Amino acid sequence: MVSGISGEPLPPAAPDPQTDARWLELRVQADNAARASTANTLLPRLAQHFTTIGAGNSGVDVIDLGSGTGANQRWLAPRLPFRQRWLLIDQDEALQHHQPVAPHTQLLTADVGILTSILKRHSSARLVTCSALLDVLTLAQLDAISSALTASRQPALFSLTVTGAMALSPAHSVDAHLIRAFNDHQRRGRRAGPDALQILTRALRMTGSRLWTTETPWRLDRHDDGEFVRRFLTDRVAAAVAHDPSLRSVGARWLALRLAQLAEHALEISVGHRDVLILPH
Repeated sequence: MVSGISGEPLPPAAPDPQTDARWLELRVQADNAARASTANTLLPRLAQHFTTIGAGNSGVDVIDLGSGTGANQRWLAPRLPFRQRWLLIDQDEALQHHQPVAPHTQLLTADVGILTSILKRHSSARLVTCSALLDVLTLAQLDAISSALTASRQPALFSLTVTGAMALSPAHSVDAHLIRAFNDHQRRGRRAGPDALQILTRALRMTGSRLWTTETPWRLDRHDDGEFVRRFLTDRVAAAVAHDPSLRSVGARWLALRLAQLAEHALEISVGHRDVLILPH
């Protein structure tokens, strides 16, 4: 049990963050800061790949899976040193209402399963990419993406996949229980959850693909948007309780404590993510 924490009722579970436009907007700053290591390590290697295969002049078709409100394109397009044609794919048509930053952009309302047929139809240089998507896919969808990349021998850059790691300072004895319950909740319905990157990279390495990864953690503190961090904490607890209802009372007390620490600028949080670059053998 937790001692020394005043309890408050838990708010209702928020909508799934991966399909919530407001959540996507709130997380942009943390995402952009986290991807600094990718800009310095994975992107130069990716650019070299396209230079080597002679795609720098003809341009590259970039296929963005789960494009949401276009944050991945806004971050990635200005950092790719070659001409691009973008195809933004999302199963939620409402999330595609944004202003593309690349001049040659098409929007497609579809499930990620369409990737196989897209890669079969086109023969130009392509890059498959996504951001904060792999962990919400089912194991079957993840397997389909792996198979499509292997069959087409196309490169991919997958960003901001959660790893399941989270650390808070100051630490609390309840942290591990809530983190474990949240991670198990992410695996519901045979979703990949925090195992996504490990599953995908293992499958692709078996096919001979070359992979490079880099840590892209969120590091949240008093300098971050308070609404974003409050939403992050509230959603985490709601998901943990949805998985294990016995955590309802202790989760409410933990959340009250953490929100109080946030208001006092006395809370730091690290949330594990990784980016991976996949190049064909």
